[in-house]
Amino acid sequence: MLASVQSGAVVVRKAGWMGHVGADVASLAPQLLQLGFRGLDTTLILCVSQYQLLQIDTPNVPPEELRSAARYQVRDMLQAHVDDVTIDVLQVGDGHQQGANHSFVVAASNSVVAQMTALASAIDGQVSVIDIQETAQRNVQSALARLDGVLDRANAALVLVEGQQALLTISANEELFYARRFDVPEGFLTATWGTPTEISQPLPTGVDGYTPVQEYVPQHGGDLSLDGDLLKSELSPVAAPVQSNEDDRA
Repeated sequence: MLASVQSGAVVVRKAGWMGHVGADVASLAPQLLQLGFRGLDTTLILCVSQYQLLQIDTPNVPPEELRSAARYQVRDMLQAHVDDVTIDVLQVGDGHQQGANHSFVVAASNSVVAQMTALASAIDGQVSVIDIQETAQRNVQSALARLDGVLDRANAALVLVEGQQALLTISANEELFYARRFDVPEGFLTATWGTPTEISQPLPTGVDGYTPVQEYVPQHGGDLSLDGDLLKSELSPVAAPVQSNEDDRA
């Protein structure tokens, strides 16, 4: 996506996708340059097949030791050797919820990070952020909540992201409280939703009629308040779960 800021609003100038399974920087860079991406402030978003998102109990260590402690804690959950991955740590929630503290750990292979930064370099892009799907979705729903004046309330977003896979995120105060990726059956989006008596045609196997749920409100120990930006990290602030075999896209 190519966008610019005009009068304080983000204006999308171009949007689209191109498949790049197995493609290297040499083949991708010329296409992006032709589309007008040279020298721009650039945000890179990893595909779901390029990282893992894990949730752990937050290590009881000083902030400067958090990433090292988290790396040790997730070493047996990684798909690659711990020395071959770059990680970032993101607090679950805004710090005001009750109960034990948890953290999200984003892990991407060093080769993936190197490929992404090489691509940015090839188009003279000014990269400040390498993001992931979960936090990109959080940013969008938080922007909508801000427009509606309900930023301090819990809000949920469910998006079909790749093939037959959906991503659910729950946020409040611009912070991610919950993220889950799950498969949906074929025909999920084209099914007729409603109570069984209202359905004019059968739903696909595995899909129940729509059932309303109560609004999700995190358990907070005090008033909700805005927090600062995400931790600065090895991935550049990875706004930081889960693997996919779907084709990579840019």
